[in-house]
Amino acid sequence: METCTTDLPSIELYKAGQGPWLDTISRKLLKSGTLKAYIEESGLLGVTSNPSIFQQAISQGEGYEQDIQKLLKRGASTVEIYDVLTTFDIRNACDLFLPVFQKTRGEHGFVSLEVLPNLAFNEDATIEEARRLFRLVDRPNVLVKVPATEQGVHAVRRLIGEGINVNVTLIFSQKNYRDVANAYLDGLEAFAKKGGDLSRVHSVASVFVSRIDTDIDKQLDAKLVAEEDAAKRMLLTDLKGKAAIANSKEVYRVFKELFGSARFQTLKNQGACVQKPLWASTSCKNPLYPDLIYVETLVGKDTVNTLPQNTWEALLAHGEIRPGSVEENIPDAEAVLLTLKGFGIDIHAVCDRLQRDGVKSFMDSFESLMTTLEKKRDSKMAPTVKVNISLPGNLEKSVADMLAQLAKKDLHARWLAKDPTLWSNDAAHQKVILNRLGWVENCEKITGKLYEIDELQEKFFNDKIRDVVLLGMGGSSLAAEVLSLILKKPAHKVKGALKGIRFHLLDTTDPVSILKVEKIVRYPSTVFLVGSKSGSTIETRSQYQYFFDRVKKFYKGDENKAAERFVIITDHGSPLETLGRSKTFGGLFLNPQDIGGRYSALSFFGLVPAALLGIDVRQVLADAQRFLDAMRSTKDISRNEGIALGILLGVLALKGKDKLTFWTSPELASFADWAEQLIAESTGKDGKGITPVAGEPLLSFDRYGSDRVFVMLRLKGENEKLWAARIKGLKAKGFPVLDFVWSDGVNVGGEFLRWEVATSFASVVLKVNPFDEPNVTESKNITSRLLEDVKKKKALPKPERLLVAKNATLTSSDKKTLAVFFSKLPKNGFVSLLAYVDRSPATKKVLQGLQKSMALALKVPVLSGFGPRYLHSIGQLYKGGPKQGIFIEFFVKDTKDVKIPGEVYGFSQLKQAQAMGDYKAISSKGLSILAVDLGANPITGLSIFHKKVSVFLKNCS
Repeated sequence: METCTTDLPSIELYKAGQGPWLDTISRKLLKSGTLKAYIEESGLLGVTSNPSIFQQAISQGEGYEQDIQKLLKRGASTVEIYDVLTTFDIRNACDLFLPVFQKTRGEHGFVSLEVLPNLAFNEDATIEEARRLFRLVDRPNVLVKVPATEQGVHAVRRLIGEGINVNVTLIFSQKNYRDVANAYLDGLEAFAKKGGDLSRVHSVASVFVSRIDTDIDKQLDAKLVAEEDAAKRMLLTDLKGKAAIANSKEVYRVFKELFGSARFQTLKNQGACVQKPLWASTSCKNPLYPDLIYVETLVGKDTVNTLPQNTWEALLAHGEIRPGSVEENIPDAEAVLLTLKGFGIDIHAVCDRLQRDGVKSFMDSFESLMTTLEKKRDSKMAPTVKVNISLPGNLEKSVADMLAQLAKKDLHARWLAKDPTLWSNDAAHQKVILNRLGWVENCEKITGKLYEIDELQEKFFNDKIRDVVLLGMGGSSLAAEVLSLILKKPAHKVKGALKGIRFHLLDTTDPVSILKVEKIVRYPSTVFLVGSKSGSTIETRSQYQYFFDRVKKFYKGDENKAAERFVIITDHGSPLETLGRSKTFGGLFLNPQDIGGRYSALSFFGLVPAALLGIDVRQVLADAQRFLDAMRSTKDISRNEGIALGILLGVLALKGKDKLTFWTSPELASFADWAEQLIAESTGKDGKGITPVAGEPLLSFDRYGSDRVFVMLRLKGENEKLWAARIKGLKAKGFPVLDFVWSDGVNVGGEFLRWEVATSFASVVLKVNPFDEPNVTESKNITSRLLEDVKKKKALPKPERLLVAKNATLTSSDKKTLAVFFSKLPKNGFVSLLAYVDRSPATKKVLQGLQKSMALALKVPVLSGFGPRYLHSIGQLYKGGPKQGIFIEFFVKDTKDVKIPGEVYGFSQLKQAQAMGDYKAISSKGLSILAVDLGANPITGLSIFHKKVSVFLKNCS
């Protein structure tokens, strides 16, 4: 401090026992010499940084662009770029402040760098990251910032116990401060036991100030509006701008208590330093208050005030320092807090919420920065999908008329504004819809979170993973399957040979399927992804319970080692999030709550599994972004590829063309399965809906009814003559044909978005809410009741209409059963085969054979699906859509059950309960359903039934 020749307010502050630090850092501050001048000429004693500060500096340029481009060319990941830029600035700042650090003997001269904000609730990951940053910066005057969450406080205790300097940030409440200070003391004691030099350990406790007044003043204003009593109004007005200072004074009182104790004196005698309270967020947010209100009132010995640049310059210009002001009028401070409580404002509750908001704010800023860096990447774009639509003249006119009619209703602008009245005028429905539209722009929002996926990918690639097992159900898991089957996956060396990572989707409760996966994988080289939006899906929960138990046993009861093999993907606030915080899982990814499962393809649910397979998810998102940009810019809905397609599908359905039949290239077949669940679950309700037909074997043109619409999903250059002949034949028969020619598998990104948008606008035409699934819960509720009976040791009920496939002979009983069943098939109907068996190539093949035979004989679509997989997709349409379907449900007698840990039932019983639950749900709708007992061998049983039904249908014809 000898270099300062005048008593500036900053010097007076230092003499009063408080260190003025700067709450900002940037390349510009460093390079311009401004920071150096602040140190040498104005008495600045330290610098803090946080994600918001770096986001602002890097996003505005500030001299970073050249380094960013160099790092991109080198192939650095986004978080590596952030790492290099920030640690470079922090090291340079540390070097500038080193003389201060030395002259003040380690009391000041510090520079702070924050751990990644997404680690705020992960103790072990926070510790690992803090260690890494401390080593990486490698300066004695660096402080690693750790948020004062519950997990962060535990991390502080351990980090101080290792001799790592820590700035504990985002402290608001007195209790939280006390916990932080005690964690510091605990850490010092642990370090002393190891023989550590306590004089080398430094820490500050960052207590946030102004945000408390901002929050409480708003509450006071709200109470003033409602309050009529003049005396109370005066009291409420007088309380404004006082809560933050009062809270800080109380924190300082706790500081003096703890660091004046015999406990700390013992540590001090061993060389320990005081953990100074650091007043953070001290710029004035309210222009009616003095600009230095949170500086001049909080001066105290052994404290720090960290100031934004404008507040720092205001201090230099006109600051008036009152030594010890933080200890003035303590009774008044206590009275302020008590009076607030009397008005129903609990400052401790406010502080807890502000901490959560603070963590989120830093995460938002960091993600904004990551998005800025991502946009600087050059993504190779695949050519767009070529679309050709052919409609008979009368239908073309109907579609044109609807487009003209809807053009007057400003659909495009309302869609961009997320107007729920597009779909419903019902207030309850609108509330649901408003919380289900996050998928629209998620392809651009999630770019700021890709660094989390990068880190997970790097971790598990270093572990040389061989298998990725997704435990999930419904649209979210189907999207992952699509990406795994359509996009190229890099090969990795395994024991000298190049092998790809294998993907296993377990959207089943079939014990054979579960045991097959268990037999294939080796736990040390396997990642289990546990994906559920609600966090309570019974299939996913049961699968997790089973595999976690198995992996834990493999690791001889070590829960932490077992948890490392599991990654959770769920929504904020779900039971799975709570579980994810309770153990040291390999990863926890929290999806926005405003994205429904079937619209979540371009969220963590689809992208995390794909990335772990080595797929370049950035290319997928770039293709989706291109489609989104085109959608936004095309106001003419007749030319808007997403909106126009949706309106077309809706009009065709209203005209009786409601069987949307997908023909695909083999490589794109999985996309049709995904589209099936999206369209069926979104539109199939209120007795309306579009019935998607995916995976149906090809038939001769004369076998197709007039209710068909054909969608071609094909790759450019593949069997062009064959596709041309098929399309020509369909047009000649007068069928509507929608031809989508993909240039590359990467087009899946834009096509996910196209079909999501189209489905939502088809629902506008059909006047249904595409974002709920009212009938899905029916089967779930019945299943739950049946499982409760199982717990009471009651037997599961049997279907009322049952056919046993023991031999191929068509008995009189069989004839009667089948006759009653098929008599309920409407002319414009369909048959659905629901197989509660292992989903394997063999069962798929035999089901397809049965499908083809029945479709040829009946001239209606014959659909097939595996239970319980279909329950979470097309099952909504079956029960909530038009009453057009008749259903055949196939049971097997499992030779082996697999126990679910923590339950009295196993997977076989769960599967049977689900099958029976859906049987009852379909029956309750007055729909025709037939149960078929296949015996112990599903292939044999299906073959026998195939022969029976073929004979029956032949005789009927």
